[in-house]
Amino acid sequence: MIRIENILVPTDFSRHAEYALEYATTVAKPLDARIHVVHILEPVQYAAGFSVSVDEIEERIWDEAEAKLDSLSNELERDGFRVKVCTRKGFPEDEIIAYVEQNAIDMVFMGTHGWRGMSKLLFGSTTDGVLRHAQCAVVSVRRPQ
Repeated sequence: MIRIENILVPTDFSRHAEYALEYATTVAKPLDARIHVVHILEPVQYAAGFSVSVDEIEERIWDEAEAKLDSLSNELERDGFRVKVCTRKGFPEDEIIAYVEQNAIDMVFMGTHGWRGMSKLLFGSTTDGVLRHAQCAVVSVRRPQ
């Protein structure tokens, strides 16, 4: 029998990621599995002419992500879940796969959506990459319309 002890939900704090988390909590509850929620801060591209440095922008984004993750962690813990949250910097596909390997993740729940254009291309390629390369089960969750 397969034991599922660690479930990962990568989040960009979108409604689609929230829906993936709903699925993950539904699976985690009866198994008493730990829920890992990770946010990946992608490298900020430098643009000339801004009065704020790239480091300042990244620090603000990092701080906001940490605050959101802390709030989410508190909410999940109040609901009786064992939770680990993490913010990482890098390219989402690479960081998600590394997190899976470093934390003995048994299952990943990822939100997907029907966005058009570049957002769909980028998110779709991240989900596809994780589906192809992660050494665990990956569930792609589509939010109902």
